[in-house]
Amino acid sequence: MGVSRLGQRTDDIVWDEGHENDFFRRMPSALSLALEATDLESLAHATARGAEALWACAAEVVLPSEGELRRKIQATALNGARRPAGFRHNGGAAALRMPLIAHDARLGELVLRRERPFGRQERGHVQYYSELCALAVHSCFMREQFHRAAVTDPLTGIANRRRLMDELEQRTGGPYRLLMLDADGLKRVNDSLGYEDGDLLIVALADTLASVLEPSELAARLGGDELVGVLNALSPGDASARVHRLRVLVDDLPLPRRIRDICQGASVGCVASRPGETPRETLRRAGTEMQRHKRRRKSDRR
Repeated sequence: MGVSRLGQRTDDIVWDEGHENDFFRRMPSALSLALEATDLESLAHATARGAEALWACAAEVVLPSEGELRRKIQATALNGARRPAGFRHNGGAAALRMPLIAHDARLGELVLRRERPFGRQERGHVQYYSELCALAVHSCFMREQFHRAAVTDPLTGIANRRRLMDELEQRTGGPYRLLMLDADGLKRVNDSLGYEDGDLLIVALADTLASVLEPSELAARLGGDELVGVLNALSPGDASARVHRLRVLVDDLPLPRRIRDICQGASVGCVASRPGETPRETLRRAGTEMQRHKRRRKSDRR
């Protein structure tokens, strides 16, 4: 750590007005990187790049996992009175760690490293920059939450009809398979036990459907107890194996005995897309195939 000609330690030097003006002249271009980000991951990278440009240092933004971040954002002001210190400074390593705090929730951390120690006025500028970036992180997270809510079924947590139709539109013209299933006996469950138990049945079906899909496939709730799986282009043999696996799992749903005594499993239909066919036409064929399977199941139980 060096000593200035005025006898001050270099990390305590206060910059003159020229440096102050230079910082605020460069700040908008650094922040513009963050404002252009469309998701949390790109925002973290943009914030780090902005810090690197401002202070000629190595920088990174550390954000918790989504679940933990959600809990931190929802913590509101519970710990507001014990707000953490603005920074932890290690002069030997020339590292500066600044928490990203918005609405009294600690959302992550901005970490800066370089050979030359950070001066006192620089640390104040880093704190100001981190406060603005924390607001950007909070705003980006809330946008993602609103978008997710708009395309997610609130009961089951899988995609809703809107997200399903968007997915099918994107796959139009390409090969894929569409799987549809609904519960056999849901009406009897609702009438005999109540809608809460009926909801348990639908959620169990949705979880089971999602469990047999690949990451690039989609589980969605079309409406009521009708669920849809958008599958990749599978061979007939692979598609039959997938349907068989789903039927086996559905016949052994993890449900209370009172529901299992009434529910009679689920009917499943699966079709391959056809060239020139619209998504609604493919859905209609999948529904027809599902109804055909339902009639066979009723006939077998007689």
